[in-house]
Parts: sequence; C-alpha cells; structure tokens
Amino acid sequence: MSDKIFVSYSRKNEIEVRRLVDRLRKDGFDVWFDRDAILAGQKWADEIRCAVEDARAVLVCLSSQWIHQKGYVQKELRMIVEASQVRPWNDTWIIPVKLDHLVDLPQQLRDLHAVQLDTESGYQKLTTALGAVVRAAPGAPPVDEASAPSAFEEFFIDAIERGAVIHSDPWMEAGSQEELEFKQLLRGRMDSGIDAMEARDYAKVLTVWQPLREHRLFDLDSPVWDGRPYFLAQILSGKCHVFIALAQLNQQDASIGVEALNSFAELVRQPPFSMKGASSDRLSPESAAIHNLNYKDTLAFALEWFTGWTPSVFQSFYGVPQQQVRDVIHRAETRIREIDFLLERFPIQHTD
Repeated sequence: MSDKIFVSYSRKNEIEVRRLVDRLRKDGFDVWFDRDAILAGQKWADEIRCAVEDARAVLVCLSSQWIHQKGYVQKELRMIVEASQVRPWNDTWIIPVKLDHLVDLPQQLRDLHAVQLDTESGYQKLTTALGAVVRAAPGAPPVDEASAPSAFEEFFIDAIERGAVIHSDPWMEAGSQEELEFKQLLRGRMDSGIDAMEARDYAKVLTVWQPLREHRLFDLDSPVWDGRPYFLAQILSGKCHVFIALAQLNQQDASIGVEALNSFAELVRQPPFSMKGASSDRLSPESAAIHNLNYKDTLAFALEWFTGWTPSVFQSFYGVPQQQVRDVIHRAETRIREIDFLLERFPIQHTD
C-alpha cells in the first residue's frame, strides 16, 4: 500500500477541490488526483478503482451541489464504501470533507466524523487527521498544525507578498468603540454558526447570531465595512446562517415566514465578491471564490424554499404583495448568474 491520498469529488466542485489538492501537495502530501494521474488512452474506471484500493486514505469531498443528484460520483462513493468493508475495523481510511455548510453526510458515512473545510480551522483539522495516518512525501517539510495559518492569516501573507505592509491586527483596529465591541462579538462566531448548522440545530444557529442581529453594524450596507471585504464576508455568512435557520424553522412555525423573507431580502442585496485579485479592498481570488460559492448555495436553497412559499402564499398568509416576493426571487436568480459569470470569467489559476 502506498501513502497516496485519493480524492473523490464531483466535477461541479473542481475549482475548490483542485485548490485543496494543490495545498495538500505543497504541504508534502502525496495526492492522487484524476486530472493529473490518468493518462490519455488509459481506462479511467480501472485506474480509479486501482487508485482507491492502493490509497492510504480517501478524501470524499461532499457538497450540496451533487449529494442528492445522479452521476458517476455516486457510483464512485459506493465503490469506496465497499472497498472500506475489507479494511481493519479501526483503520482510519475514509475522511469525509464537507465543502459547504448545507451538505448532509450520506447514510453510508454518517458514522464518520467529517471535516468542515469552509471554516478557518477546517484545513488544519484535515491535515491533522491526514498526518495521523499518512506520511508526508519524502523530502517534503512536515506539516506544523500549531502554526498552520488561518484563512485570515493567509490573506495577509498574500498581501505582504504583494508588497503590502501590515502594521497591526485589524480585529483590534477600529474607528470607534462601537466598532471594536462589534468585532469582538463577531470574532469566531462564524465557526460556531457552522457547527450549529452542521448539527441541524437551527434554534441554536439563531442563538449564536442573536447578539449581533440587532446591532447597528450587522449591516451589509454599513459604510463602516466599505473596502473591508473580510469583515463583510463574515457578516454575509452570518446573515446566510440566520436566513437558513429561519426558513428551516418556518416548516414547523408558519408565523416566522415574513421574518425569513425579510432576512433573505436583506442579504440578497449584497453583490458577489470581486475575483479580480487580492488588494487592500478585495479578497484574494481563492477566498472570494469560496465565499461566492457559499453565497450561491444559500441563494439556491432560498429558491427551493420559495417553491413552497410562493408569492401567492405570502400574500394569502401574510398580506405581503406578490410583486415584492417576486422581486426578491428575481434578485436571487440574478445573483446566481452573477456568481456563475465571475467563476467563469476569473477561473482560479493553478500551478503544477
């Protein structure tokens, strides 16, 4: 058996999975990735099966974009689960990797602990798990989990490499005491919200974000966040969490339908994040792509929710004008098209 890591994924998530593969290789792991490993003329199905059987660990990259849809990736998942049946019962082999916070683990993997990759600590948790079962490639530097940079730190590393000078911790920089106190409330809350979402504890999601929901600065349109996309992205994530929680709870409590609608109408005003490149007022292309994809997941969830809570239902139940609801739906559809355009227009570049 080799020390290779097999990566199972859907083509719908190729951008973020390729980014993950590149990062793992940079950190010294030997990764088998079909786009690189299968040569012209080879029987790809046979190559994949052999790679799975020879792998020391298998990353199953899950996302809400494919988990409930038909496709080869479903067949590949069944093959991986079947291959795991002949391995020692206490052998860590399959590691589920959740690419977004809306995806549920498939039945076959629900007894396995998953890594939530779209959190600041997600990648560090993944490398810690891999480090326990897989040796890094010969000659590669060891992965130092204690010093592994967070997504926020990576942004500043990238900024410094581009010539920026970082003088202090932006979490502690503020133009007012109100802003400083808000940042202390915001810090770390996104991870807590994702944990509650993963547990499907939607009441807890609202509890996590409640201290900020009525705060004046928990506002995507606040001029305080102009040119400060990192904080804006965290606020948008919070508003996405709140809407999803309200929409899910709305299935049992019809009285919160208008609150859910208003919550979504507020967050959908936010345009996608620029993917032109990192600068003082833009996220790095990689970070922008992740946040845009998460935003798109929430928009897609909302459109599905609106298939039940149609404009006519809102008018009948709550007296909300149908046109008002249609406008919100139209804006969501527009945002999805905008995100798709950006992802196509500014593809993430990879180096071999």
